[in-house]
Amino acid sequence: MMLTKTIRTPVKARTNEDGEPTGFTGYAAVFDNIDLGGDKIIKGAFAQTLASRYPDHGAGIPVYWNHDTDDPFKNLGLTTSAIEDEHGLKVEGDIDTGTELGKQVAKLLKENRVSQMSFAYNVEAGAWVTGRKTTTAPSRPATTSCVNLTSSKSPSARSA
Repeated sequence: MMLTKTIRTPVKARTNEDGEPTGFTGYAAVFDNIDLGGDKIIKGAFAQTLASRYPDHGAGIPVYWNHDTDDPFKNLGLTTSAIEDEHGLKVEGDIDTGTELGKQVAKLLKENRVSQMSFAYNVEAGAWVTGRKTTTAPSRPATTSCVNLTSSKSPSARSA
């Protein structure tokens, strides 16, 4: 089952030498935070998948607008890195500004009108612990998305 997590963390535009936005930097996940669904992501949750599926420092994870994998025009680009640090899963990516959506998302990022990221993942094993849903095994990140704050119905986990 594919699940998504949406968090409010700063997402910053990356620009080229001409000042044009071409990508982003931000956190797709933050460690040790209990979200509204009762889940807690711990350091190391992404390590195995990143090492096996994305061994080049997390480069190559697809980036979508609002996790819309059914629409090929919502594929914004790829991550250039996805690395666990002490805070969470830090992600950098390139936006394909050769598309109208890519140009618009790059503009929104530059103007700070996109304020959060999310990631989709598959739970390999999970359990209910003391009445709260808790992921007890590593997750397998599948995608990451830029999420427009105004498009989100709530800050909880959802198909953003």
